[in-house]
Amino acid sequence: MPEIFVADKFFIFNEEIHDYNTRNKSNMHIYYSKNSAGLRTIRHKAAVLWNELPVSLQEINSLSVFKNKLKQYLYTTLFHHKYDMVVEKQAKTSNK
Repeated sequence: MPEIFVADKFFIFNEEIHDYNTRNKSNMHIYYSKNSAGLRTIRHKAAVLWNELPVSLQEINSLSVFKNKLKQYLYTTLFHHKYDMVVEKQAKTSNK
C-alpha cells in the first residue's frame, strides 16, 4: 500500500491489532458500528473496498503505479460487468 494512505494511522491492518495467524491478517481492519451512520464513514467504506481489491494491487508501494493499475482494474471490471449485463439482456429477449 502506498505510504501516503497509512502514514497517519487512520487506516490500520488486522496484523497491527493482533498476532493471530488468520487468513485475514493482511486485510485492512474494518471498524464496525452499532448504527448505520458508522457504516457510511470513509474509514469503514474504504476498508471494505480495499479488502475487495486483488492482492496484486494491494501490494503496490508506488502511488503513481497504484493509481494506474487501479484505473486499469476498475475499467476492466466495469467493462466486463457491463458486457455481462448486455449479454444477459440479449439472452432474455431472444428466449421470448
